[in-house]
Amino acid sequence: DLVIYDAEAQGVFSHEHSMSRTDYSGFEGMSRHGAVDSVVLRGQVVVRDGGFVGDAGGGRYLARPVTH
Repeated sequence: DLVIYDAEAQGVFSHEHSMSRTDYSGFEGMSRHGAVDSVVLRGQVVVRDGGFVGDAGGGRYLARPVTH
């Protein structure tokens, strides 16, 4: 797996442009510095130019023991 990160990117957090299924963001209106540009997952590009381009459901659940 590989993440290409643009450390020079700047912007403002906005729920409107997020991929979250909630109806709010605790960071709404705050400045952000840096952004993910691309992600390669198991040899397939799943994020390009900051947008998801992969297949829905392409992830894998990794069970972990409870830690608390």
